[in-house]
Amino acid sequence: MESKVVSNETKSTAKSVTFENGGATVSISRNTIGATGDTTAVQIDFNVSNPKKGDQYQIVIPKGTYGIGTDGQNIQASGTTTIVEKNDNRIITNTFTNDNAGTIHQQFTLNPGNNYSAQDIPIKNIGDVLKKITITKTDATGKSEEKELEFTQIVNPEMNPKFKRINPVAKSVRALPNTDYTYELQINETSGVAKGWKNNPSGKINSAVNTDATITIPVPDSFVLNQDRTYTVNNFGDHTTITQIGGRGGDIVIHVPKGSGRQNWNNGSSGYKIVGHYAVSQPVEDTAIKADKTIHIDQTITKADGSTYHIIKDLDQPWTETLLGSHSNNEVPEITLSADVYAGSHQIPQDVDPSKPINIFGFHNTTNQDITTAQITLTFPDGLNINRLDTPYDPVNLPGTTSYAYKVTYTDGQTGSGTIQAGQSLKTADNQGIAKIVITPNVISSGVEFKGDNRIKAYGTVNKTLKDGTPIKDGYEFDSTIAFVYSGLIEGNTYGWVFAGPVDARQNLAEPTASVGTYSNQSKRMPSDTDAGYISVYSNANGDATSHSVFEPVFYYVLPEGTVYTGKFDQKGQQPKITHFTVDGQEVVKLDYTGTGYVLDTTAGHNNDVHITNLPLAEIGSHKWAIYMYSPHIKMLNTAVKDYAGWTTAQTEGKSDNIYVLGDGNWTISTAQQVNIASGIKGPNDAFVVDNTTADDKKPGSIEYDFRVNNNLQKVSNGVVVININDGADNNFDFTMTKPVAVSNDAEVLYSTTELADDNKTTGHVPNLNNYVAWDQIQDKFKIKSVAIKFSSLDKGSNTSTFKIIGTDNNFMADAGKSVTFKPTLYSSDLKPLDGKTSTIKIAGKSTVKVELVDSDGKVINDVDLSHLNHTYEDNVNTMNQHDFALSDSDKQAIKNNDPEKEVAKFGQLVKYYFDGDAVQYKITKKQIKRESQTGTPTTTDKPEDHIGVSGDPTTTDKPEFKIPAAPNVPDEPDNSNQDKPGESTPPKSESTPSDNTPPSETPDSPIDSVPQAEESAKHGTVKPEKKPTKFIPSKTKSNKKARFEMVSPARDAEVSRNNVRPLAAAEKGQAVELPQTGSSNNDHTLVASILLGLGTTMLASLGFKKRKDN
Repeated sequence: MESKVVSNETKSTAKSVTFENGGATVSISRNTIGATGDTTAVQIDFNVSNPKKGDQYQIVIPKGTYGIGTDGQNIQASGTTTIVEKNDNRIITNTFTNDNAGTIHQQFTLNPGNNYSAQDIPIKNIGDVLKKITITKTDATGKSEEKELEFTQIVNPEMNPKFKRINPVAKSVRALPNTDYTYELQINETSGVAKGWKNNPSGKINSAVNTDATITIPVPDSFVLNQDRTYTVNNFGDHTTITQIGGRGGDIVIHVPKGSGRQNWNNGSSGYKIVGHYAVSQPVEDTAIKADKTIHIDQTITKADGSTYHIIKDLDQPWTETLLGSHSNNEVPEITLSADVYAGSHQIPQDVDPSKPINIFGFHNTTNQDITTAQITLTFPDGLNINRLDTPYDPVNLPGTTSYAYKVTYTDGQTGSGTIQAGQSLKTADNQGIAKIVITPNVISSGVEFKGDNRIKAYGTVNKTLKDGTPIKDGYEFDSTIAFVYSGLIEGNTYGWVFAGPVDARQNLAEPTASVGTYSNQSKRMPSDTDAGYISVYSNANGDATSHSVFEPVFYYVLPEGTVYTGKFDQKGQQPKITHFTVDGQEVVKLDYTGTGYVLDTTAGHNNDVHITNLPLAEIGSHKWAIYMYSPHIKMLNTAVKDYAGWTTAQTEGKSDNIYVLGDGNWTISTAQQVNIASGIKGPNDAFVVDNTTADDKKPGSIEYDFRVNNNLQKVSNGVVVININDGADNNFDFTMTKPVAVSNDAEVLYSTTELADDNKTTGHVPNLNNYVAWDQIQDKFKIKSVAIKFSSLDKGSNTSTFKIIGTDNNFMADAGKSVTFKPTLYSSDLKPLDGKTSTIKIAGKSTVKVELVDSDGKVINDVDLSHLNHTYEDNVNTMNQHDFALSDSDKQAIKNNDPEKEVAKFGQLVKYYFDGDAVQYKITKKQIKRESQTGTPTTTDKPEDHIGVSGDPTTTDKPEFKIPAAPNVPDEPDNSNQDKPGESTPPKSESTPSDNTPPSETPDSPIDSVPQAEESAKHGTVKPEKKPTKFIPSKTKSNKKARFEMVSPARDAEVSRNNVRPLAAAEKGQAVELPQTGSSNNDHTLVASILLGLGTTMLASLGFKKRKDN
């Protein structure tokens, strides 16, 4: 085989560059990538020591046929790393924020591609292309210095074409004249990204490298191209053409212009298919025929510089075929059959999935003839109710098959027949079962195989009993069969009946089973990276499962250590109840679908995605995650958690029965190689430490600052970490440590009442700690302002333990708006002092003052909604003013319109619809005492006792609780000290005393004052957070109505009982007893009828009261 390829030599370049000050170097592990045979990654190493504040290093890596790896290489301390895509480059920018970064090592990679991956059409840079990595240093003054590293990208496409007959496949099968056969020319061309034609080539001309290609295929002189079938089976979808020049025996020419062709990822090994026949009489003996020339391929390739070269290939052998002679004894191969079952386990449940076939049947015409007389017999056993058959239609892979004739025998003995089009379904009437069916396709072309989705599928159900009524129990076997017979050529020119089969498909009844897998996607690898990826449930992991559905599962996602649930959940269908808790430092996210009706489709792609954030103290390395599922409704083929080594009962809330492990995996945390301090803070409401946080002033509790020294760079000796607690400023609260820092035996912790002030940044400097003492030597722990941890050494690749500074704010609820900052610094004899990032906790809170309308008795009127006047304030920040609650004109009008005459139930009247919901009440009222009217400005009270707002002016109250008054104590002997004089048992005199049947008279409402007349006193100033939220209640304007009936709200007055009569309590002397009253829940009115205590014992007895007997 001849090959003509022009290539350029690769030139060698330097492998490292160093900047003038010697503080930074960039190196590359080799200078070539691509079709070199070396599939290892090219490493790009950036090293910098003691950069200055303001220094910036920008590394520009050009894109190519390789991947660029930059994940997990960000600077963690004293600087930042940004990575962007711009102008076909990936740009990494390291900016240093102080002089304490120390030594940093970043490693990026160029990852060689493969010929499978999608490439440009065509690739721009074919051949040997020199690429440059540019590194620019800019200091704080703007002075810049630029360096370059060069490497060569090599793209060298390769081709290894092959030609063969594919239908029928067997070489021993002789060809018959005038019968279409299918041949295939596989180009086997690579994109040239990787070396070797076997490395994921394309079966057709590779579009990634093609500028133009012409393929000339000489044929035997009797061959005739079936152009229609050829185009159908190739399904090009581009501008490729196939023609036969001059008809019978002429060359076949395939033209593939620029932009046409395929790559491995979207074509695989499928080559150019040629369909045609030999237009010649059958010879007497087997006869070999062949073309007079070999297949010739000429492809034009355009290189990066615009020049072109050709890949020219001539196959070793011409097109050759053997025709079957009429006297030949060459036997025809047998038809091959296949019969599949409901599940790979050969088990079938009682309740099958109606969308899943019970049996699937296939067959392969391996003969040299098109079969038109096939009789394919399918039988189904007693107990299987097959009520639908699906037939395949695929003009590409099943050429010529367009219809199916059938004869069917039903389970009740009836028969039927007919013809359906390919792709249609045969459905029985009234759910009749099929016992046997004979199918005859109009043609089964030579070499065609009914496989995969191109098979006959039988759907139905499993009966609970056999025909004779015998129950079908677990373990019962069902045998379906396929048999094949046709009339055709046996050998030479001898015809006869050819039989194949039967083939059984056996399956036994068993309880349903399901299987589920897992999936993960991680896009970020740095500590503190938010939404770094997700873990999820995935499609069926076991082909033996008999069910694709799991009803109302409960999932337990055990997140990797050092990560936390972001709160982002990709919902599919119903929303589960989502909760999360912590077990041994790992967060567990529970997705509970109980009661939702949700059904998990085990054939779906990734779903129920739980997104993850990397925590600040996430340790470098791999961290395991796992997903468990509670499935009480169906047995799972997944491993039970009891047999999984990584499971603990706490991870599944103590449950173990019906819980399975769906899968697990590793989550990677990585950073630039650096010595750094990982740190974070946790408030009372935080489950894990975060960079910075806010605490609720109404939920005081413990504050925890955690830190650790990470070291993946070099050995660190004589280390000291100093944490300054900055709480001295006016806007800071006093942080009080509540326990000492726990350390291991190889570390020592000391405390100081003053912050460390040390500006020495020289290498090897360790501060003087003479004023640091032990825990028990500081009596007032709130005075601790600095903590020092000392350790002797820390090897490369190891970390210190995590240290915890735990404390609180003793004035937590009053310190809204205040904060505390923790600032760490590492000193050692090997490094410059290294600052860590600061962490701050701020106390904050909000209080809402509500607005309600009340009547003259202090009862809330719900008909007028003033909630839009509610005001929310920031604690210790905002001031509450009267004008915050000013009534608008519409508010005033709503209040005026709230007092129309309303119908209520009355004694002695015919019952009306509005009586519904009213209540009869017995109510005890104290003797009325005249009160002086009150005037003046509103006041603020905290939890007032029986406070009633002054009419016309707004007041604030603190959610007074309305309680049912205790039953009065009735003494055995009358208490005469407060006894009324004779004749004074009448009700208190009112302004008007109408008769019982006279409705209350009305006068117009008094004016409503929309804005308080004066600003509040000092009590309306800052709202103290320790007080509960208060309600702002403008009282209803006092009415001039004259009535003895009072209005109460059944919803708010604890004495009201809807549709219920409460026993009347005994009354003390001096109190009035009221008759039962009716109240309307709709009108918020209650009718109160009062009677005198002096009416006597007869009336009291009629109401259920009895005189207490003397002892």
